[in-house]
Amino acid sequence: MLHKRFVCGLIALLLAVSLSSFVASAQNKDKTEKKKEEAANAQGTPVLWQEPTDIASRDLFLGPGGDAMKPDLSHVTFDRDEPGGYSVKFRVRDGSGRVWVAKLGNEAQPETAAVRLVWAVGYMTEINYLAPCVHIEGAPKPRKDVERCNNGADFANVRFEARPKAVKRLDIWSWKSNPFAGTKEMQGLIVIMAMMNNWDLKDENNKILLVPVNNSELEPVSNAKLPTPNDTLSDKPTGTPDDQNKSDDQSKADNNNSDNNSSGNNKAGNDKPDSSKPVGAPTNYEQQYIISDLGATFGKTGNAITHNRNRPETFIKTKFVKKVEGGRVQFDYHGKSGSLFDNITVEQAKWIGDLLSRLSDQQIADAFRAANYSPEEIQALTQALRARINELVNLPGAGAQQSATANK
Repeated sequence: MLHKRFVCGLIALLLAVSLSSFVASAQNKDKTEKKKEEAANAQGTPVLWQEPTDIASRDLFLGPGGDAMKPDLSHVTFDRDEPGGYSVKFRVRDGSGRVWVAKLGNEAQPETAAVRLVWAVGYMTEINYLAPCVHIEGAPKPRKDVERCNNGADFANVRFEARPKAVKRLDIWSWKSNPFAGTKEMQGLIVIMAMMNNWDLKDENNKILLVPVNNSELEPVSNAKLPTPNDTLSDKPTGTPDDQNKSDDQSKADNNNSDNNSSGNNKAGNDKPDSSKPVGAPTNYEQQYIISDLGATFGKTGNAITHNRNRPETFIKTKFVKKVEGGRVQFDYHGKSGSLFDNITVEQAKWIGDLLSRLSDQQIADAFRAANYSPEEIQALTQALRARINELVNLPGAGAQQSATANK
């Protein structure tokens, strides 16, 4: 009798677990389909990069959010877990009620610095800040060990990533199939990924944000009617002069899969309304193409066993440019999606190198200072990055077949 009851109980338990897994799978599928539908219906100008006219004056300590968007750390409360990904993440509210995704662990520091460097030369990015030590009221025990402070009561080096109410997070975008594929702007972004040793170049780390621009009434996009093909909005990519010569196939974005593991970009939803625009005028939108996860940077590229992240002492010893051959630059990259680097021309690499060269050593150092690196690490990382920028600037001319030594 006891054996029979045990068997019946075990069967009931297995059925319950199976049903729970089925329901969870169905819910995830519904979310994926919903994001695909939103991306298909949403209209707006695709934007990857906008020419920065103020590189030399950009504040890389405060970053793309500036002083106005900084989180109020006086009272941070836990809302819920953010599942998925390598790092522990919490959805939280700051003292002013704004929503953030707090990332704990080894990716918080490099991502904070990486976002600032990418933004500095004109690319669309997340808005983030790093708190050296913060208390999160109601936070559960993390699923893995993370750095603590205040005798273990609080969390150390926490990256806060903004979730502006007016920004709608759509689908992921593909490295190989997007409106900017093959342009110097996309190729330049790929070069920056090699420069920072970002070995985690997978589509799931990319995100399209639907951002209202020049609007007079910033109602939350999540509660607003999304723009549709019937609305009079431009869908021509901007920030990419080379797009004029691209084929239709190159101009189609890949909207497969979805990503719930990243956060908002742009100060929309927190800025004051544009008084020059009549109240009630239609809102225009941009589809901003961003890399939402830059945590696997400033370490060493490699396979699942040999790569690492957030290891300044390792990063400064790695090579960058291997050689130039046939007018193409070969990088010492050993991470995911290595084929992205197969066709980077000297001209494209020198173009992004020129933009990066306009940053001062102080600006570069400020990006790492914002990420709470030690003075010694800031100096070493700044020098290493300057050396890599110089490699790009000093590349031999197109068509030359010469070797360029990394970290000169």
